[in-house]
Amino acid sequence: MTLLSEYQKKRNFSKTAEPKGKTGKKNEQRFCIQQHHARAKHYDLRIELSGVLLSWAIPKGPSDDPKVKRLAVETEPHPMEYLTFEGTIPKGSYGAGKMIVWDIGHYELPDTKKNINKVLREQYDNGSIDMLFDGKKIKGLFKLVRTSKEKNQWLFFKKKDEYVKSLDFSERSVLNGREVTEVDEDDNPIAKAMEAGTEKPFPEEFQPMLAKRSDVTLSREDWLFEIKYDGYRCLVFKQGKDIRLMSRNGNLLNKDYPAVVEALEDIEPDGIFDGEIIAADDSGRAFGALLLGRTGPKGELLFAGKVGTGFNQKQSQEILKNLEKYKTDSPQAKTRDKITFWVKPHRRAQRKCSCTQGNV
Repeated sequence: MTLLSEYQKKRNFSKTAEPKGKTGKKNEQRFCIQQHHARAKHYDLRIELSGVLLSWAIPKGPSDDPKVKRLAVETEPHPMEYLTFEGTIPKGSYGAGKMIVWDIGHYELPDTKKNINKVLREQYDNGSIDMLFDGKKIKGLFKLVRTSKEKNQWLFFKKKDEYVKSLDFSERSVLNGREVTEVDEDDNPIAKAMEAGTEKPFPEEFQPMLAKRSDVTLSREDWLFEIKYDGYRCLVFKQGKDIRLMSRNGNLLNKDYPAVVEALEDIEPDGIFDGEIIAADDSGRAFGALLLGRTGPKGELLFAGKVGTGFNQKQSQEILKNLEKYKTDSPQAKTRDKITFWVKPHRRAQRKCSCTQGNV
């Protein structure tokens, strides 16, 4: 018997696109809440513990009012892959109906920084769990209290904090903005992504989705938008220790970013990952100019192509030091937390550097 035995026993995975899953190895303190239109509309709270998702069905959903206590019926643990499951569970299957990811995020245990797995397990066994949620929708302190072990019944409610009666409980999915009623009957994203029982060879190439120009203004109050980073679009092809960083145009980037390749060696599972390589400033914000630089074996900056210097780090520091005496009292122009100084044009410099595209 495994933690997922009951979950797997209840499902026919040749018919449902729900993940069969396996017990995870890491605990990243994740949670999700799914809105589920089965025989009746309800919400499923799932909390990561010991490589699975502890699960509760909440008929009326969460509330941000501490006076409102919701019934939560504990169900069987689900696999970690269920965190992002959306689609239609087919008729005749256990839990048949439409489902969206209503909220997702991470949790902490108040006043607990170490041995979180152990402490959460103790709280679960004792039937009293205090959690600090950081989701897209639910935030702050919540509590689960077991009221009947025989009937698997708990109460789920908000505790007093700064988020009381201030949360926005939109009906839409946090993954794609659709409501559960907008999920098609045939919408089975996992089933579409794989052919049941058939393994396909690992692809050698993959065309990423690219932005397109449009005259239509796309905006809605409850939409989420990605930040535009000044970086390089990158596809990661990972098979064990075999890692390829490919640009959107199909160029291999491994030699340009060896540190990224090394960091990806311990990432699980294998697959194709679509993302962006960025360089961050001291405050953690993406700073495009830094990305155009190249570093030496010890991580030192050798040159930065479009930054406009073409000098190595030591030379740039010397130039900056020499320019200090030419500063005036003119207003400083601030851009991206960097300071641009006005200087008197007393002299100019020309220098040739083998690592640039010519004279600077």
